[in-house]
Amino acid sequence: MFRTSNTVFTLKELEKAVPSATGINGMQVKDYIQALVDENMVRVEKIGSGNWYWSFASNEKKAKQDTLDQLKKEKDALETRVTKLREEVRSREESEDERRQHQEWQSKYDDINTEVAGFREELKGYEGNDPAAFELKKKEAQKAQGSTERWTDNILILDQWFLELSGGDRGAREEMREQLFGDQYAKDEGLIEY
Repeated sequence: MFRTSNTVFTLKELEKAVPSATGINGMQVKDYIQALVDENMVRVEKIGSGNWYWSFASNEKKAKQDTLDQLKKEKDALETRVTKLREEVRSREESEDERRQHQEWQSKYDDINTEVAGFREELKGYEGNDPAAFELKKKEAQKAQGSTERWTDNILILDQWFLELSGGDRGAREEMREQLFGDQYAKDEGLIEY
């Protein structure tokens, strides 16, 4: 009735016209009109002492357009939120992947360190065959041999000196050896070698 007439009505006019046009009881017209106002299908404006009701097709179109615009804004906001949430999920998945990859690398690193430690232990077993270690032992042996020869020479020099002190008397030299060398000297054999 509102859209076909494209006019405004007072409540009294609606209470007279609506029952005949629609078959709604006159007592229920006021409640029916109020329900339409609540649903924004009919507009009401208080002018002076009376309320004026109307509903134009352009008003309905405007209401639908406003609803559509509001829904588009909500849709855009939700799409933005969904995009942000997807990025956050992707970031967390990447963080989880990075954490798993770090754990794999740490595990490989630990395995390699264990293997290297095993190789080092095995290498210690071959130290006797190590050319550098062998050269070191050879130099130490040569040094010991040089020291032994020096001390042997010193002992022989002392023995010659004892002989000169005793005036060439070999018996006196033997007695002097026994006194000086003690347990390390065997008569007629010389110094005991160990």
